[in-house]
Amino acid sequence: MERRPHVLAPISMCAALGLVALAAPARADNRFLRELIDKPNATFSDAVKVLHVLAVGDTPKLEYEPCLVALVKRRVVSLDWDLDPDAKLTWGQFSIMIFRALDLKGGISTRLLTLLWGLNDRYAYRELTYLRIVPESGQHEFVSGEEVLTTLRRAQTWRDTGVSD
Repeated sequence: MERRPHVLAPISMCAALGLVALAAPARADNRFLRELIDKPNATFSDAVKVLHVLAVGDTPKLEYEPCLVALVKRRVVSLDWDLDPDAKLTWGQFSIMIFRALDLKGGISTRLLTLLWGLNDRYAYRELTYLRIVPESGQHEFVSGEEVLTTLRRAQTWRDTGVSD
């Protein structure tokens, strides 16, 4: 059966908003999610706020700093990275964050290369593509706000069931 992403995208978007909205109180957090879904390019700050939900299990926070501190403590984000909150988010950066938030180990090549050189965006992206958590668009491509929420839904589903779709 041929997949039609142009038909499934609105469904995935609604499902992602539904999952995140269920966890979020009806406050300004919902405004953040509504604004995020319309962004053509998500930022590092957006990813930090949204991944706080996945890594910590808390509702989305509006403040960047507390979310960043929590993700650094959980080793989802490294202080060695360029932490410009307004930088456009790439699939590679987002993949490393998701990979670490889900505490994945990866396949043989990823495990071996991670032991030798540490996890990089290429192998995190490849693993998440294999698991069908992120789309096959390229690790250097920018991520939209809608894609951030859809990917969060897939990651939550994978964490809970072991299957992304």
